[in-house]
Amino acid sequence: MLRRLVLIPMILLLGSTASIAGAAQPATPATDQVIQDHLEWYLGLFDGGAESLTEAEVEERFDQGFLELVPASELIATTQRIAGELGPLHQVDDQTRNPDEFIGVFEAESGDHVMIAFAVDPETGLITGFFITPADVPAAEGSPVATPAPAGDAPPPASPVAATPVVVDPDEQIALHADIVSEIRAVSDPVLEAVVAGDQDTLLELVSPEVAGVFQDATIADIIDGYTTSQVQMVLPEEHAYFFGQWSDSGIQGFVIFGEGDSAIPFELQAEIPQDGGLPSGRFNGALQQDQSELSVDFSANDDGNLGATLDFPALGIEGAELSEVAFLEERPIGEMVDDSVIAHGGANMVHRADFAWGDHLIRVSVGVDPDTQQANAVQVLPAIPTPPAAPDAPQARATYHLPFEGLWWVYWGGDTQLRNYHAEFSSQRYAYDLVVWKDGTTFRGDGTSNEDYWAWGQPVYAPASGTVVNVENGLPDIEPNLPPGERNPSHNPAGNHVVIETAEDEYVFVAHMQQGSVQVAVGDQVSAGDPIGLTGNSGNTSEPHIHIHVQDTPDVYDLEANGIPLVFASAVVDGEPQTDAAPVQGNFVSPE
Repeated sequence: MLRRLVLIPMILLLGSTASIAGAAQPATPATDQVIQDHLEWYLGLFDGGAESLTEAEVEERFDQGFLELVPASELIATTQRIAGELGPLHQVDDQTRNPDEFIGVFEAESGDHVMIAFAVDPETGLITGFFITPADVPAAEGSPVATPAPAGDAPPPASPVAATPVVVDPDEQIALHADIVSEIRAVSDPVLEAVVAGDQDTLLELVSPEVAGVFQDATIADIIDGYTTSQVQMVLPEEHAYFFGQWSDSGIQGFVIFGEGDSAIPFELQAEIPQDGGLPSGRFNGALQQDQSELSVDFSANDDGNLGATLDFPALGIEGAELSEVAFLEERPIGEMVDDSVIAHGGANMVHRADFAWGDHLIRVSVGVDPDTQQANAVQVLPAIPTPPAAPDAPQARATYHLPFEGLWWVYWGGDTQLRNYHAEFSSQRYAYDLVVWKDGTTFRGDGTSNEDYWAWGQPVYAPASGTVVNVENGLPDIEPNLPPGERNPSHNPAGNHVVIETAEDEYVFVAHMQQGSVQVAVGDQVSAGDPIGLTGNSGNTSEPHIHIHVQDTPDVYDLEANGIPLVFASAVVDGEPQTDAAPVQGNFVSPE
């Protein structure tokens, strides 16, 4: 998902703990008994026990990490409400797929059905994941849209209704998208030129009144001057932190970028001593403006007369760290455009981003376009880091991969540069894709406030290659679309419901963010390319329903040191043209050949 001036990223951020459904482990009588005890306890709440349920009782059974996400009081209130509506429950199906979890469907006297699922930590016996959700039909008659396949059975075929491709006129949609991109460029190209030239008068004629008001306080000429004169650059290698700023008599103002990301955090440093030499000197103290984390930098001239510096960054436990690539440039002009990309997501989300040469780094100018007024409704100028080239000995795919869907889809994030694919910031996901369905100008119908509004929601997802399933998550709830990043869930499993398939030695494909309860495979299953594995959902850290897919050389989705493997599809139709060894990029339309 697009990170914009007003953009919400559709991203797969990585966490630090394992998913609930981890690698297969033998079930033990002790684990079985713990699961049965938890199940009997919870069912007892529906048979008159919910009213007397206490927070202490909940805290005895649930892991602290879970309770940080779902407070005991909230779980009690929800259970009491549902138990009051349903009353005693009778189990009609057991769909457990892993030894440390339970998934079952239950029927109330009213005829209503619910699915209950939970996972336990085999060492502590505490519940680490839990959900209860309506099941629209009895499991015996269930559709894979709502429920996973029973353990031991072959995955049922995908629902014929859900499998119907959303887009029936690919050429028309591709042409419509090209027209919209042209309309965006007609507005944004002159804005880019005015920004880089520091042309205030022209810029004010092209932007909305709200944006024009911003540039009254600081003209575009002032902003460009802040990037092109008296420039200080330095790098903290161990944190991949890049500092860029403008030096003046009083201090340094600028931005720090962590990794290869496009999120630049402002900082300001004040000089302890007057600056009257040709280079910054002495100690500068200040903080990041985002969270007021303290920073201090000591500048000195090296024996060879070049500038050196050390950094104190208490929030990271850093004191006196040697900075590299320390340099002062009296002039750092903005050069030619290196690359650009237009993202016509739909609605208000129309953005043109362009990278310009800027010494050994880049300046990124982003222009948001209002399709109704045909004006720029946002302008942003920030330093950016070029995506480093792949290592000569980087692993290459040995398995054969296919698109994991039917019909025409759109590449939201894809490519091997950070401009077109924010995943490139992470070594393991450098070649990842986020894929959505784009139709009639947007990825959704209506106002886009519910998952059901999105064209991709509930579409079948297929195994992209043959192999062995080595990890599955199936019980996490789908979240509302477009939630702020801090409100997405769960922090311990941002991949959401996902499937990991070992396709070759040291080669694993990840398919993430699937719909709760829709995963149709289990750890240990052998799958063939094209087998149904689940449905498109909105679980984990995501802003709208989509498919995330990438390949890496370890089976752990949270291994940030893993090496990403280029994901090339054996055959695909890209923007209407059949291709072999297809590697589409952001903005391309793709479909199976």
